[in-house]
This record gives sequence, structure tokens and C-alpha cells, in this order.
Amino acid sequence: MSATLTPAFFGEVSSVIAQSGVSPEDLEGINDQTALESFIEDRLTGASNEVEEFCNRTFREPVEYTETREGNQSAKLQLRHYPVTEVVSIDARGESIDTDDVSIVQRRGFQNRNTGILKRDPGRRPRSNVWRSGRQYEVTYMAGWDDPPGVVGSVVEDMVIAGLREAIGSNAYAEEGASSVSMDGFSVTYDVPGALRSGDITETQFKRLKKLQQVAVA
Repeated sequence: MSATLTPAFFGEVSSVIAQSGVSPEDLEGINDQTALESFIEDRLTGASNEVEEFCNRTFREPVEYTETREGNQSAKLQLRHYPVTEVVSIDARGESIDTDDVSIVQRRGFQNRNTGILKRDPGRRPRSNVWRSGRQYEVTYMAGWDDPPGVVGSVVEDMVIAGLREAIGSNAYAEEGASSVSMDGFSVTYDVPGALRSGDITETQFKRLKKLQQVAVA
């Protein structure tokens, strides 16, 4: 597995700053650019966690999973996590399966995208190209994202930008003439459906996230 550190959030701090126009002078208690960037990183982390919860999956780099699936007497077997990037091993508990005789079914028109379906290829045993009914298969595999879908980062950024603008706007209105607003104790709860209703994200973004939702597999 890679030793590369996984980012705590999706989106870019610099993009949030550029799109929102926020500066340290806007926020009381934020004394310099470093503090502002740290503040925004915390908000990006919260929004990223909400997007992953909404989609019922993680968009982080691939990690290893091991699970036991029961055969269904067909050539295809559904795994719980996806996209699958590598099949490491398959313990068929009495039946030897070479991982070279198993392929990952890719989505048509999407390079390196799949929904976690493994297909038994004929290989050297043409008559044994099904996952046998009643047989338990222990599958070890890698699943995750080397490059998360672009819509994930854009939704995270847009929710954070909307939160910043609302906080600054509401405080400025409440304290007429104030040039900055206090961020002491400031918090915001990110909510994907709520962001759609308030216009913080577009219908297109919402629909693209919905397509990324992972359906639970028994």
C-alpha cells in the first residue's frame, strides 16, 4: 500500500479564497493568511465528511478489504466496496482460483470505473466460469479512488464558500458599520440536500453526487 498521506479534505483552499474573496481582514480573530487557510481547511474537512456520508462511501485513496461472499451460480459476483482497483487473492475454501482468471467489470464509456463486480473468466477451466452456489469465497481486494470525481471537490468548495458568505453577511447586517465579524465559536453544519434547496450547489452537481451514492450490499 502507498505511504502517501491521504488529504483530510477535498477541494482547494486557494480556490475557496479566490471565489469567495475572503481575506483575514474580514474575520475577527484571523490575524494572517496562514490562520485564514487553516480556518478554511477545517471547513473543507467538515464539508468533505458530509459529502462522503451523503454518498455512503469514501473517495479516498485505495485501501485493502477482505470480505466473504456466497456464490450465485453466475459469472458475476458483487463486492461491497468500489471502484475496485486490484484483486489480491481469492480463497474459495477448497477451490483454487487464480486471480488471472477473474476480471473487474468496467463501466462502459468510463475508463477505470467500476461498481465492484468481478467476472469469472473461462481461463484454463472453461466449465468453471461461475461463482458456485453455496460456495463461500473470501476475496481480498483494493478499492478506492486515485483521483476523486471532480464534482466531489466542487460541491465541497461551494458549500464552504456559501457558509463563509452567509456568516459574514449576517453578522455585517446585525452590526451595521462593522468592518469584520467575530468567528469565536463559529460553526456550520453542512448538508447536501440543504445546499441544493438554498441554491449553494446546482441541480447538476446534486444529480452527479446521487449517481456516486454507493448502494449497500448484503
